[in-house]
Amino acid sequence: MDADALHREIRVASRNGRNALMVAVLAAVAALLSAGVTAWTSVHVSSVQLDRQETLAREQAIRKDRVNAYADFAAAYLDYVTLLGGIRGALQEQPP
Repeated sequence: MDADALHREIRVASRNGRNALMVAVLAAVAALLSAGVTAWTSVHVSSVQLDRQETLAREQAIRKDRVNAYADFAAAYLDYVTLLGGIRGALQEQPP
């Protein structure tokens, strides 16, 4: 009877040990997955933030260039209109 009780206790202990080992392995896998997901999320958020900053900087540079181009166009157009007005005035002063 002592040998049967001892075998039962050994089986219970080994089953408990296997269960504890499985729980430890599952906990380690869960920790690795959690760390991986956290790292991926951090990299993804940083990448998106850098993309947004780059887009904002590009749009600001384009806006500045566009304002300068419009100002240059307006100045050139006004110079052209002034020149045409001077030519028109010179032509109207001389009789045909």
